[in-house]
Amino acid sequence: MLERKLAKICSMNYLSKLFTGFLMYFIPIYLIDLGFDGLQMGVLVSLLAITSLFISLPVGIINDRLDIRYTILLGYISSFIFFVSIGIFKEFWVFVPLFFVGGIGFNILATSYRNYVFKDREPWHEGRKYGIFTFAEFLAFFSGAILGMFFVSLFGFSTTLIIIGIYFLILIPFLFWLEPVSVKRTKLIQYEKDFLHPNNILLSIILFLFASHWGAEMTSYGLFLKNVLNLSAISMGFYTAFAVLFLGIAALIFGNKIDHRTDFKKLFLIGLIISGFAHILMTIPHVYISFVFRAIHEVGDGIAGVSLLFWIGRKFKESRLGGDSGIFYIIMTLGMFAGSIIYGPIGFAYGYSLPLIISGVVTVICAGLFQILRRRL
Repeated sequence: MLERKLAKICSMNYLSKLFTGFLMYFIPIYLIDLGFDGLQMGVLVSLLAITSLFISLPVGIINDRLDIRYTILLGYISSFIFFVSIGIFKEFWVFVPLFFVGGIGFNILATSYRNYVFKDREPWHEGRKYGIFTFAEFLAFFSGAILGMFFVSLFGFSTTLIIIGIYFLILIPFLFWLEPVSVKRTKLIQYEKDFLHPNNILLSIILFLFASHWGAEMTSYGLFLKNVLNLSAISMGFYTAFAVLFLGIAALIFGNKIDHRTDFKKLFLIGLIISGFAHILMTIPHVYISFVFRAIHEVGDGIAGVSLLFWIGRKFKESRLGGDSGIFYIIMTLGMFAGSIIYGPIGFAYGYSLPLIISGVVTVICAGLFQILRRRL
């Protein structure tokens, strides 16, 4: 039963995340091509993230109480509206509400599928479960980046975005292939008590700092590949797609190691260190050297990511996992949002390598802070 349910969850999550890689790496290029400046781009990209501040906790609590499949349905509809509309309209002030709608859809999908796998529990193979889930997710990023690259080359950005929007409508009938998960109501005050535990607050600080590098990537990574490494759209697709595969593979390998009694906190620390140093070194302006360090960076993110999923899954009761995990992902979204606002203008003004270097240094500092606080977490 576990294997069959996990296969269904991972398959639907794969299909849902298929074009997330395209969104993350190619949308900044689309916005610049439309004539938007660094600040406008930073605002729009940050809108995709800031919606998590309003969505993660309510959706998590709803997932604890109601059938998760209905929130996923809402996510598909929102994603359809976003992609089709930004393929048709070109004005910044029209994009502002559309990116907010898109952010709602993407965060609903991310939160709901993550909570689905959290609640499908099997204590003897938790690490493996999270490893497979993460691998499937980033295999989707790989596939989506490749498909998006070819679609843009063949049809251009606008038509590609409309095609992706229609794709989300096609997914809706397959949603109810998933089985419902058990739900149980709990008092809302309990979520507050869980979060205000001192070790959870300390962990939140670590996660905020770590997540800030995603903001740098969302605003500067694709433009670094285009303007510093001088990659074509096709080359960028291959670069990003193959690099992200290393994240999924690392999650799969180290998820299994967690099940064999490897200390998940130690793995999280190792992941932070690898991620930070490689993030700095991937800015070397040589395509092959940059790719090697990008792949190493993804390994670090994969190790840290699967360790964090295991950690959160172990921290809280199943009946409150949706809401409690939502609080932590709100904190990480705040970090990503702060990174988008800070690093977007820096990249536009001083070059797209600098935000990646600074955010890598911040991740290394984050690793040092984690080591100091580790016994208290």
